[in-house]
Amino acid sequence: MAANQYSYAIDLTPDDYRQFYSAIGRHQGKPPNWVYAVAMSLCIPAGIALASLTRLRPVDIGLHCGIAFLLGMFAMFVAVRFATASTIRQVALIGVEDCKRFSVSLDDEGVEAWSERFATKGRWSAVKDLTIENGALMVWLGRLQAVRIPDRAFADITERDAVVAFIRSRMTS
Repeated sequence: MAANQYSYAIDLTPDDYRQFYSAIGRHQGKPPNWVYAVAMSLCIPAGIALASLTRLRPVDIGLHCGIAFLLGMFAMFVAVRFATASTIRQVALIGVEDCKRFSVSLDDEGVEAWSERFATKGRWSAVKDLTIENGALMVWLGRLQAVRIPDRAFADITERDAVVAFIRSRMTS
């Protein structure tokens, strides 16, 4: 294998898929702060409306609205986490049936990944980030697209470090 090219054939497991989609979720980031500010400010009109309809003091209604809002946020957070985890589990099981093996090639032109059902290729100028997480090298082609190379594809940590250095040198040139 030439010094300017690395190629790997990887047998995928459900755990690979779970870790891949979890990494994508983390890489997306969180909603901007203005989303939380808008949600919090919506409690104020609700409190004013309820105050005009009941005999409770506006402070009491505001307190009830705040508690309801916080409980609603907690319930939404738990529901989203559960739905996301469930979806990732299902995708992992289905994904490994659809794509049990894929290949990755890194050369002077860019990064390429392919299997029987898909192919993706990106020039080095398209690579946005490079991370090592959950026992894998993640070559990010965008916020929602990455090529994941599990550590088991490398002969040892020295080879992985050489690949990281190779990718970083191409990203900056």
